[in-house]
Amino acid sequence: MRNILIFTFIVAISALFSCEKNNYSPVIETIEPLPYFPAFPGSYWIYDSGDTMKVDSYVEYEYNTADYNSKPNYKTYKFPRLILSGIYNDYVLGDDIFTYVNEYSILKSSASGNLNPPFKELLSLTEGSEFTIGAAYKNSKETGKTIKVDTTITIGTTQYNDVIVTIQFNEECIYETGGTPESCATIREYYAKNVGLIKRERKDFGSNTVFVDDINLVEYYIAP
Repeated sequence: MRNILIFTFIVAISALFSCEKNNYSPVIETIEPLPYFPAFPGSYWIYDSGDTMKVDSYVEYEYNTADYNSKPNYKTYKFPRLILSGIYNDYVLGDDIFTYVNEYSILKSSASGNLNPPFKELLSLTEGSEFTIGAAYKNSKETGKTIKVDTTITIGTTQYNDVIVTIQFNEECIYETGGTPESCATIREYYAKNVGLIKRERKDFGSNTVFVDDINLVEYYIAP
């Protein structure tokens, strides 16, 4: 009789732990925004192009954290969801209307190839540092570079301090022309601390050697 009671007790304890294990839900990490891209839900940025970029909420998103040649490693995080409205996309039929913000990177376009990393980087905090925008294919690779930090820029009547300036270029241009990242750059962006993207300039490498204004920030709100 005693053995039966002991056996029953062991079975009950095992069942209890089994239920607790089955009911266990892993805690999903929330990726908080950082100062140079403060994409907190409720924040918005209005540009002189007429486009408004805003963050609506934190959203769970699962993606493969491994590179293209490695064994898949899927993880789930909560990211700020950013409504693009033409700022980080061309805003034409078929383009993504939102992306996820992973610190200083955003989810790659759904139209980009599998070789591209899941998130494309927007900036580096270190002057002279290069960062990956798109995957390498032969000599072609979309790359970014931080060319200036802790600078000041005035847009209209507003002065922004602690500004990071980045450029974007294709390494194929360097191989073909013998140029530098600066001479091959086609995009220049400005990020202000505790504000985000405040200005973008473009240059048509084939026909123009001078950057011209693309967008300028005219109003913004960073949610607490």
